[in-house]
Amino acid sequence: MSPPARKPRAKQAKVSPTKTIESVQRPNVEHMWLKTRGRLDRIDKHSKQHTVVEDIGQKKAILRELGLRNYATLHTHIINPEMNLDRNLSVRAMGFKNMDRTFTPNLPSSSDFRDLLQNFGERTSIIAQTHPETGEAAGFYFLRKTKKSPRIPIMSRGSKSSMIRSIGYETHPQVRKVTSATQEYNNRLERYWEMGDAERFKVFGDTLDSLKLQFKAKPRKGYKHVPGLGFVKK
Repeated sequence: MSPPARKPRAKQAKVSPTKTIESVQRPNVEHMWLKTRGRLDRIDKHSKQHTVVEDIGQKKAILRELGLRNYATLHTHIINPEMNLDRNLSVRAMGFKNMDRTFTPNLPSSSDFRDLLQNFGERTSIIAQTHPETGEAAGFYFLRKTKKSPRIPIMSRGSKSSMIRSIGYETHPQVRKVTSATQEYNNRLERYWEMGDAERFKVFGDTLDSLKLQFKAKPRKGYKHVPGLGFVKK
């Protein structure tokens, strides 16, 4: 007796990252998604204008459900491209409040570097530049690990003191390498709002080289990428 014929696998609808991003109800704050095979799952615990906190428990549960270890994340950076082009606008006029010197809206932040490197299963970090009012995505940054990228252990807030006592977290060679590179990144960008685009992008490129990361910028139709400035309308 021949075995029963297998039912054809239902074709999974392709998920559009752009449509998903542009459909959020609060485009003026950052959002985050877990990107896996044909899926985008929202994993932000709470969001602010230029900060998003990842829901690690939810992310782990989804990966367990799918039986996956490797994945990508996608999150937004809120930028008004029209205001980007006016170098005379102040930070506050651009709509950013409560900012510190480490905030780099047109580039991946030092936290973006660190988060990618401390999550071993995360292969790629995708950052979408979106409009604060319309939610329109102007383009995407892709940060990818290589075999030579440093790997640093995750240190949760609750385990911080015990880990420092047990393994000396901050003196771990890989941690020191990443900390040194991201601190230098922040220090060199202290004049972020007064720097030229090329100078700003040189700092970013040096950090990519130091951390052995690959980078790609992909503008949406009707936009172009200006290195060090971001995505602007053609």
